[in-house]
Amino acid sequence: MAASRAIPAIGGNDPGNLLWIGIGRSERRRGVCAAWDRQRWTRPFILFDSWTTEECLDLVADERASAETWVELGRLFVAEFPTTDLLLAQDSA
Repeated sequence: MAASRAIPAIGGNDPGNLLWIGIGRSERRRGVCAAWDRQRWTRPFILFDSWTTEECLDLVADERASAETWVELGRLFVAEFPTTDLLLAQDSA
């Protein structure tokens, strides 16, 4: 299922490389609490040691997209990768 149908707030043209550019620059955004680390694997991380995932979700959730919507967007994003390209949390420990 296309993300634009599952999450109607996503629409318009295919972002193509703009998505990867945004991920690469995620840590430099203002007011950011989480970002992407682009080494061998692209992995999300929380910038503040004392913050939880729930606190980060609460910060970005608003009337346009709830915390659950952001989680679903992440699930849809990861679902597009082949399983062989995923490093699961238990694999990185």
